[in-house]
Amino acid sequence: MENRNTPQYTFVQLGKNWIRIDLQRISHFESSGDYVRWYETGNQYNKSSSSKITETRLSQLSEQLEPYGFVRVHRRYAVNIRSVEKFDGESLQLESTVIPVGRTRRQHVLARLRSFGLRDDHQSVRGSHPIQVVRSSRQETG
Repeated sequence: MENRNTPQYTFVQLGKNWIRIDLQRISHFESSGDYVRWYETGNQYNKSSSSKITETRLSQLSEQLEPYGFVRVHRRYAVNIRSVEKFDGESLQLESTVIPVGRTRRQHVLARLRSFGLRDDHQSVRGSHPIQVVRSSRQETG
């Protein structure tokens, strides 16, 4: 369940410094090697290889942020559920970015989407930013 009484920010370590990031503005996190890059809605907060988030792994970060509406969707990605525009069962659409959903994480992602307003009839009750669930057009042959 989302924690609505706690400030919507966290601190992450960049080198010797700790910086505050506003969780409501983050669309997703991406792990690459030994650093994490995060993206704000509308623009990218890019970390160069010389300014890495040290001692912070995506697994730790996503676990810490799950109560705030984030979910780990792939070994390389964690997303802010509020940023999801479409889900086709294999990927999530966030603005102009498509994020893959790992096969072993799909049921958990779907459960998190439902906890944020996706109903079983695939209609959103979240208000002005509905989640659109898209069925894959691929035909399985047997």
